[in-house]
Amino acid sequence: MTNTDQFYFVVSYGETGTPRDRWTPITDQISGEERPVPIMWDNGKDAADWCQSLRSDDYYRRRYGVPEGAALAVVRIARQAPSNDWQAREQERFTSGRYKPVPWASDPDAQQVPNWHFAHIAESDTQKIAFTETPEKGAADRQKVMKPGDYLQRYTNMDEVRREYYVGEVLGTNLEVKYGRTSDEIEALYIRCHAQGGAGDVHSCMAYPNGHFNSRVHPTRVYGAGDLAFAYIENESGQITARAMVWPELKRCGRIYGNQSYELKIALRRAGYGHFCYSALNGARLLKIPAEYYSENHYVMPYIDGDQSFDDAGDYFTIGGDYSAARTDGIAVMENHSECECCGDDVPDSELTEVDGDMWCRGCVSNNAFTCEHCDTITPDREANSVMYNARGYDQSWCNHCTENHAVFSERHGQSISGSLAVCCDECGEYFLPSDMHQHNESEYCGDCLESVIENETETETETEGA
Repeated sequence: MTNTDQFYFVVSYGETGTPRDRWTPITDQISGEERPVPIMWDNGKDAADWCQSLRSDDYYRRRYGVPEGAALAVVRIARQAPSNDWQAREQERFTSGRYKPVPWASDPDAQQVPNWHFAHIAESDTQKIAFTETPEKGAADRQKVMKPGDYLQRYTNMDEVRREYYVGEVLGTNLEVKYGRTSDEIEALYIRCHAQGGAGDVHSCMAYPNGHFNSRVHPTRVYGAGDLAFAYIENESGQITARAMVWPELKRCGRIYGNQSYELKIALRRAGYGHFCYSALNGARLLKIPAEYYSENHYVMPYIDGDQSFDDAGDYFTIGGDYSAARTDGIAVMENHSECECCGDDVPDSELTEVDGDMWCRGCVSNNAFTCEHCDTITPDREANSVMYNARGYDQSWCNHCTENHAVFSERHGQSISGSLAVCCDECGEYFLPSDMHQHNESEYCGDCLESVIENETETETETEGA
């Protein structure tokens, strides 16, 4: 290198220990230049010396916008300062519509991205990002293509949740939402979800062939009343990867199922949907289809997410109301329902059973209660007691009341014994099984007490003879 050689190098500042490609390049704050500052390397002065001047000289720090205490480093060297003309070219591509902006363009957590990136949806692959990696590459009109998640993690301070949101925004740009609207279409789509097995993770309690249900016809056919539709997206293999029941006219969406549920939500959002929750479909009409071979108050009904209920509107039903839609066998009973005092679910009154003064649903009775084998009362599991009721040592489960009033506790056996079975030792007052007892002089003794009694009797007789 000669004393007349002139090089341009870019100095960036940032926090020590952080990736330098995320540091902020210095610019001339006085002239307003946004390009590398030209520095003549002569008289033995090199880039490191110049960086030291930036650290120590207040004038240079102000001129180049270097914060107090910031670390500096040379990140690029070039023989020629890049022109700013390429930046006008990139900006014009956004203005003309050739470049599609990235969805995080106005997000404040993305503002640390260098302003020369001009990040946009890649023209070669609309599920990736294209950007200008360096000013030199910008002058050469060369863009780098990267996955949106990798780009956001490398160049922004966004947390994982927000990064995933924007990745979904990008991936959702090409997703086509398809719809099934009639009863035949909706039933066929549910059966498709079953046929996929675990693929797409779109299966549910309603995604079975018709023969699986007690309703004779597929319970999802009731969705074909005109308000609702089955919305879904597919992968390249034609498999359903996300699905939801939606209300197209009101732009409402219920629960979303599937591996690409986030992408479906983004695609629906782009289609104008703004209400997403389990109860979003409340009020939507359902077909009124009587259940064959059942009494007149039984109807075909799927398990409905959210409120798990429906109401009678005359010629049709509506989602949400006084009647339970919490069964998975395809049948609903038009009767009043109440809250299970064990799990809190709303169930038909006919399915409630009294347990310890509360009303429990069938599931809670099955999983959390037992029938006392002494009084035949259904009792919470927490009150179960093991009681020996048979001379062979067989046990039964008794409730607290029966245990306290009709059984006794045996120290010898470490558990309660049925009062009709237990025998009390006339000596120690403890309770035993009949097989543990011995008769002596018209009294009942346990083995230990019998030995003691006989020993005392023998000593008494001996003393009497000696006298």
